[in-house]
Amino acid sequence: MYRSEDTEPKKHRIRHWSYWKTGYILIAPVLFVLIIVNLYPSLYQIFISFMSYKLGSPISSFNGIANYQKLLTDVRFWNSLVITLKLLLYTLPVQLVLGIILAMLLDASRYHKYFLPLLVLPVVTTPVVVGYIFQYMFREDYGLISYFLRLLHLFPGYNLTANTGTVLPAIAMVDTWQWTPFVMIVLLAGLQSLPSSVYEAARVDGGSWWDIFLKITLPLLKSQILVVLLFRTVDVLRIFDTIFALTRGGPGTGSESLTIYLQLTGFRFRNLGYAGAMGMFLLVIASLFTTAFMKLAKSEGIEEEK
Repeated sequence: MYRSEDTEPKKHRIRHWSYWKTGYILIAPVLFVLIIVNLYPSLYQIFISFMSYKLGSPISSFNGIANYQKLLTDVRFWNSLVITLKLLLYTLPVQLVLGIILAMLLDASRYHKYFLPLLVLPVVTTPVVVGYIFQYMFREDYGLISYFLRLLHLFPGYNLTANTGTVLPAIAMVDTWQWTPFVMIVLLAGLQSLPSSVYEAARVDGGSWWDIFLKITLPLLKSQILVVLLFRTVDVLRIFDTIFALTRGGPGTGSESLTIYLQLTGFRFRNLGYAGAMGMFLLVIASLFTTAFMKLAKSEGIEEEK
């Protein structure tokens, strides 16, 4: 009797370990692929950022932090960083406001299931395709956007992407058209998960729709809003394909974002060591934004709510 009771925990431990062992075996191929696809390139980028490495030539020598020191005095690099941050300021507030409006309209409509597939189409469209489509729409001779601008007597005969003063708002408009539906979907899911009893109680107390929106809807959606802001911030920081298809970073360097300059440095100027240092700087910026959003979420008590 004593032996039987003593062997039960041992059998349980063996059975528990066999479950874990099976799980590790099943996920091993996926982990291997992730290591090859993600971990190795990341470590290699860190390595070449400390090297003098020209594309097509062998890695010549270790140059320490020389590539990072060059970043501090590279005017073109800082200009590309400013352009990237401007795109962030142009896109995030507009996409958030439009996303909230569209989400609330769909949530209030009984026919949202019919409109939703159409509104999601921009998100599933390849950014390169979107860039080329809008490239033709911005043309001053037969572009649809230029045609309507002429009708409204705004920038007559003017290609918005051909002027340094309007190219960033034009790119922001394209990015907003494509990614506002993503913001809408996340916020719509949050709206549909909110308890209806809270709204009923607010209406009984005589609250207006604006008071209900400010004091109930927005506070209850703060977790979804922070998630949207985090995803869209990281996406805008690494935006490349839309700009490349639309302007190639032009006119001049008017829309040369950090990723566009990184690509030019690595593959046109063939300076992979310096491009690696730029990539690490971009990673640091994205990590800082991510950390800030996570701390904000923690301070708002979102983690405790989950």
